[in-house]
Amino acid sequence: MTRLLINQKHRKFIKEFNKKIGNQKFNPSLELQRILNKFRVGKKENKYGLHLEKDRRYVLAVLPKNRGEKIKLYREHIFKSLKQAEIFVFKRRFDEYLRLYK
Repeated sequence: MTRLLINQKHRKFIKEFNKKIGNQKFNPSLELQRILNKFRVGKKENKYGLHLEKDRRYVLAVLPKNRGEKIKLYREHIFKSLKQAEIFVFKRRFDEYLRLYK
């Protein structure tokens, strides 16, 4: 199996993710699934996530280096729906991946 190298041409999958993320049965294309898998593996430090608040809002979170340490919350990024939050995190991961692994 070849190693997936994400580049600018893969930006078209942001549109596919936006369309399919709201579906009850999330069924991405093979290429989008490869991109999602690529974002999920690797070191956990500084990986984006979502924190659910008591009032059903989602806050952007960043995982710490070591398990058990405090998760860093970015309260300037608050979302009313899970779909909106997941799209934001996907775009953020995509942009960061392109910036770090040129």
